[in-house]
Amino acid sequence: MPVEQRWDEKLRTFFVAVSGPVSDQEFVDFVMGLAKRDDIPTARKELVDLSELERTDVEADSLREAAVRFRGLDQTVFESRVAVVAPSDIGFGLARMYQSFRGDSTVEFEVFRARAAALEWLGLPSDTTAV
Repeated sequence: MPVEQRWDEKLRTFFVAVSGPVSDQEFVDFVMGLAKRDDIPTARKELVDLSELERTDVEADSLREAAVRFRGLDQTVFESRVAVVAPSDIGFGLARMYQSFRGDSTVEFEVFRARAAALEWLGLPSDTTAV
């Protein structure tokens, strides 16, 4: 699971791009690592791009566990938004399942088929480069 990540201080946005196949264990390892990072503020904008996701065997239990973990890290002091770009049915379905597991959260979370719509929702310029 190649993952590219970049923190943009000026935009206060964390960019993540996932490509190739993703196994359930790779997903769990990535989430656990991200939850432990202290170099990126938890109050931020985030753009997760699943446009290059090829296939996955990520299980619902892993999505639920990740959602619960991140919901516990949510902060209410600043506005935080996460936008997921998922043009494929599999990516879109998994992201929506994760969104439902997040439940009531102080972080706004939306899933989009198109990158332009995600950038607009995040309030980022349309020419923003991800990673």
